[in-house]
Amino acid sequence: MPFYPILSAPSCIGRTTLCNFPPNNWEKPSKTPKFVNITWSSGSIWNSITLDYLTYGIAKSYTLADLPTDIPQGVLPLLSLTSSPLPRLSQVLPTVSSPNQLPTWRASLELISSNASTSYQGELDPLPENASLLTFPPLLQTHSTINNFLLFLNLERSPVMRKTYLKIFRCCYTSRLLGEFSIVSNSITCISLDSLNIQANELPVFVSPNMSGVPLFFATTEGFTSMSLEHTHPPASYVIHGKRWAAQKYLKSRWISQPD
Repeated sequence: MPFYPILSAPSCIGRTTLCNFPPNNWEKPSKTPKFVNITWSSGSIWNSITLDYLTYGIAKSYTLADLPTDIPQGVLPLLSLTSSPLPRLSQVLPTVSSPNQLPTWRASLELISSNASTSYQGELDPLPENASLLTFPPLLQTHSTINNFLLFLNLERSPVMRKTYLKIFRCCYTSRLLGEFSIVSNSITCISLDSLNIQANELPVFVSPNMSGVPLFFATTEGFTSMSLEHTHPPASYVIHGKRWAAQKYLKSRWISQPD
């Protein structure tokens, strides 16, 4: 099974709901109870604690308030379901196996305000350290009453919390750099997009040559009475026929080499 982060965003509480039952009803299920683990990086080593025990057929939700008090503030908390407890300390991110590869075994990842909530079915797998990122957010909501944030999720096998940058360009005939922001591995980085002045008829491009991740686009009205949470896909996902990965490589090399 992959890992399931507890999200964080301005003025919101993250809540992750785990399910100890398969994502379909036609494969033979493994009706065994599972250990619920919480894993986080201290910057030099991976730490894991057994948090709970989930019997088959049960779904249960967890927030930061449910975690042990000795977990440092500001870390990215990663939940997992395993047949046995994870090692307390590990130099490399522990491996958690999944009963089935497709469809992916997922959790409900949710953000809650005092007036509304938003969620999606997701998971987080470790990414290669030499990977890069190129993404387009076609569902970005631009309006004077809507606040937009990028929640950048990264997980790597090494516990090191390395820093690099993410650039945002305006996608037009002559691309223009809108902003450059610091991002950190094994964490969730929150970036406000409101100061970039992205117009409704513009498609921004998000590029990082040295780090990949899961880009979540969090939108909220003032007062957090309405919220939405969308994630984008790699460029290869938008190619219908032909050499999808070759197309992605071409697009990445083109945008990563863009001058400021």
